[in-house]
Amino acid sequence: MGFVLPSPGGRHEQWDAEAFFATGRRSIETILTHLATYHHGPDRSVALDFGCGPGRLTQALADCFAQVYGVDVAPSMLTAARALNRHGDRCRYLLNQTDDLRAFADGSVDFVVSDIVLQHLRPPCALGYVREMLRVLRKRGILVFFLPGRRVRRGWAPFVIATYNRIRYGAYTTLNYGVDPSEVAKALEAGGGRLLERSGTLPLDRGQQFPGRRPGVLERVWRGATLVLTDQFEGWIYVVERDGSPA
Repeated sequence: MGFVLPSPGGRHEQWDAEAFFATGRRSIETILTHLATYHHGPDRSVALDFGCGPGRLTQALADCFAQVYGVDVAPSMLTAARALNRHGDRCRYLLNQTDDLRAFADGSVDFVVSDIVLQHLRPPCALGYVREMLRVLRKRGILVFFLPGRRVRRGWAPFVIATYNRIRYGAYTTLNYGVDPSEVAKALEAGGGRLLERSGTLPLDRGQQFPGRRPGVLERVWRGATLVLTDQFEGWIYVVERDGSPA
């Protein structure tokens, strides 16, 4: 679970399963309440959690939707998710290692959510998945996803990581990517999506609201150094309605 969300108590503190899944419930409650207040809520038949990990958001969705699917690229994550599943066959986990969502038919899902996932994909791949998420949505279905925007400050740590990966694996990789909002807007339009909102303030719970112990001095120094050394991006949550056919 610590690979998905750092524990509020620091790197060496393990998540309690109930507290971990409570963050997902708070995030989904925030999203659905926000939609009902400012836009319109999705039908509650079928929901999809893209990049589900051990099911933090998927389990929360299963409290609200008749059928829920979680997809992830990592078999180990899906093994953990299935072991932690509390909703039986109403919540299913699928391995997805292709650059599309071919397991889902066009217009077969009411609601899609993806949080703290797409930033780990190169921009063309991330935008391709956004178009796929729109493809599987029914008309007036809702897509909510987090995707960083422009880089606001560059750190030197990603260069070190990229060089190490080049030497060891033969390919450059970085920890995170951002996508200019104008490019996201083009992808949404191409996929038949209508942007309802781009928010930098929607308060999704990624562990910050969990009342863990106060981190020690070394842990606080580590977090401060991480903030200084890593790239920093704008943080955007997109709220999109499926509207019409792809161009």
